[in-house]
Amino acid sequence: MCHLDKAFGFMSAAHTYISRKDDADKMIVVERGDLVFVFNFHPSNTYEGYRVGCLNEGPYKVVLSSDEKCFYGWENVTKYNDVTYLATGQAHDDRPASFQCSAPNRTVVVYAPAEHVDSMSEEIPGLAVKGNGPYWAM
Repeated sequence: MCHLDKAFGFMSAAHTYISRKDDADKMIVVERGDLVFVFNFHPSNTYEGYRVGCLNEGPYKVVLSSDEKCFYGWENVTKYNDVTYLATGQAHDDRPASFQCSAPNRTVVVYAPAEHVDSMSEEIPGLAVKGNGPYWAM
C-alpha cells in the first residue's frame, strides 16, 4: 500500500468518494484520486459482473489485488490476467461512469487508469505500476 501511495498519491488526493457501502453483500467501493478500491468482505460470496461506479470513463486495469499469489490469494483476479475494464458513461451509485468486474470473497482489488498499469511488472510483488507511477515526483 505504501508503494501504491508513492505511485498514485491516493492518501493525500483531493478526490475521495464512497460510492457503495452494502451491508447485505458486504461490499465497499471507494474512489481515492485516480484509483477505485473494491472491497469484498463477504466470507463466501464471490460476485461476477459486479457493477462499480467511478468518476471517469475509460479503460481501467488491476494495479493491486489481495488475491495475488504473493499475498496467498487464489489468483482469481490478478494483474497477470491483463484484463481491461472499460468504464462507460453508464451512471451507477450516483457516479457518472461505471464498469463491471469480479469481486472474489475476502479480497480488495484496486483499479487504476490503464495507461498507468504494467501487468508484467515484477519490481514490487503484487503491484502493477508502470514506471514509478504518475505521482512519484510530487
